[in-house]
Amino acid sequence: MDHVATHAQGRWRHQAELDLIKKHILSGQADGPLENSPTDRLTHLMEQISPKTADNPLFLDTAMTLCRLLLDGGERAGAGRALDILNRFRDIQDPTLIVLKARALQNQGQIDTSLHYLFMASQADPQHLPAAMDALGNLIEDLDRLATLHPRLGDVLRRAVELADYCYASLEGENRYAAGLYLAELYIFTAETEPHHLPRARALLEELPPREPPRTHLLRCRARILTHEQDYPGAAALWARIADAYRLNEAATARSGDFWRAKFYELHCLSQCPRPPRERIAHAIEVLEKSFSDIPLTWATRLAALKNQCRGQEPQRT
Repeated sequence: MDHVATHAQGRWRHQAELDLIKKHILSGQADGPLENSPTDRLTHLMEQISPKTADNPLFLDTAMTLCRLLLDGGERAGAGRALDILNRFRDIQDPTLIVLKARALQNQGQIDTSLHYLFMASQADPQHLPAAMDALGNLIEDLDRLATLHPRLGDVLRRAVELADYCYASLEGENRYAAGLYLAELYIFTAETEPHHLPRARALLEELPPREPPRTHLLRCRARILTHEQDYPGAAALWARIADAYRLNEAATARSGDFWRAKFYELHCLSQCPRPPRERIAHAIEVLEKSFSDIPLTWATRLAALKNQCRGQEPQRT
């Protein structure tokens, strides 16, 4: 293969060079000095293939290999380079190329557009549904933070509902169950501006087959509904149950983001109950702050604000 890549001409030489680069990537071998790195070799190979043939299979394969490598690096600059390459394809039809563009857009913070591309790819080829589910799962876990930070949250949620609804209709078994929970939680998040989404969420949770014991994600959806309905005593009890479930499965010196989300909402809902135990809530937060130095920023900030609100220092916002 090395001989062909060195001595052959035209298309065959380019194909051999691409095959050789792929072999080195798959083997995990160090590929010489920086100027001979796989990304640089792939970039050079793309330049050798005439831009007029941008839609030919060899150029497409080279571009996808380079974009995967750039995106797998996890760096924003790499994702930017990948997006520049993908934008050279004016009319993207290949579902794999669409998924790569979705990954690049996600890395660049264009979450709503990324979800739309994943929807397109999943419709074109069901094998990309797992990528859509992964993106939805990551989004769901980050919803509370995005709710306070993302400038186009409404667009993100609309695209997410569209994608989750499609996944729920297309998948089976455990994957369908997970998609149903994603869709229900998204319905609850959008209920403020789309009131009809709350009864849809309730109906969807009833439609899902029972699990014993109930999944913590299912309990979280129910807790969010109670919180939205301002049933604060019931919500606080359910959030406490969720927090305990995570606490019992985690090391004594560490807590996950799932735990901190549940703990914050438990204490927030307690603070909204009739005759709330404000000093006890503030003291509980102080104990948590002294016991854990790695509370995620979103929850550290909201817990501190809740503590101050309980002591009459500033209003609490959720």
